[in-house]
Amino acid sequence: MNPLAERLLPVALLVGGGWLLRRTGVLPAELARGVLRLVFFVFLPALLFVVLARTRLEPRLALLPVVAVGINLAALGAAWLIGRGLRWPPSVRGAALGASGVMMGAFNFSILALLYAPTGRGEAALARGALIDFGNALLSVTVIYLIARAHRPEGGSLAEGIRSLLATPLLWSVLLGLAASAAGGAAAVPAPVWKTLDLVGSATLPLVFLSVGAFLGIVPGGAGPLAIGAAIVAAGCRVGVGWIAGALLAWLLGLGGLERAAVLVMAISPCGSTALVYSGAFRLDASVAANAISLSILFDSLALLVLLATGAVGA
Repeated sequence: MNPLAERLLPVALLVGGGWLLRRTGVLPAELARGVLRLVFFVFLPALLFVVLARTRLEPRLALLPVVAVGINLAALGAAWLIGRGLRWPPSVRGAALGASGVMMGAFNFSILALLYAPTGRGEAALARGALIDFGNALLSVTVIYLIARAHRPEGGSLAEGIRSLLATPLLWSVLLGLAASAAGGAAAVPAPVWKTLDLVGSATLPLVFLSVGAFLGIVPGGAGPLAIGAAIVAAGCRVGVGWIAGALLAWLLGLGGLERAAVLVMAISPCGSTALVYSGAFRLDASVAANAISLSILFDSLALLVLLATGAVGA
């Protein structure tokens, strides 16, 4: 089998399987959301803790969360300029900005791990992707939260955003994982705890891909031409502008090897599911967010094929 196809086939089968499970009623949208919440609050934090605890800390890795912020702000800025020029109504603009400014990081760093697993660098790649997603998560619960709130102010407060940040399991899993790494890795964690976290974390990747597949094509309440147009802009900015910004930042910062590959793969991540959460919380146009997520998964897949075909990643 072609090496490129061999690396992407597991992802395609799992995402396609998730889509098929939803179509047959085995994994309806509500259950898929529940699975994603379980991944977010239990499985993914366990995986990130174990992977980061095993990671050897290096000064250059500290740049990765900062790069994520730069990538997202570039995509967000482009969407804002286009939305302002097209005079989108607040509910559409808020949903589009939320979708363009947040990565679905778990999806692409899962792909990153699979791409580098055959060379024995899967965990190292995953750790770098997780650090990039750490910066993405911080931006999501601060700047993006405030932007969504600004388009529907009665929906929340800054204090709620701060509380949600402090209650995010991913935040603490990254911080504790880095602390464990500095303290000696697995040896610093009691063996039963380590084995439990390792076992729980091992289920993360297939659950992420199945859940994302189940969300493909979900459009709450239908969508008109304005919403579809805004979704195309949001998805295009998230993947296209994010890709350009990631490549430029990697070049400006002199990143190479696995760090550069991680930046490029994470830069083309689809729109984050946070966009749907904020659209519901602040009564924004949820059809914009849902369509942007589906479209951006398609754009992400195409961009990933280009990166692999050109040898930019996966070597």
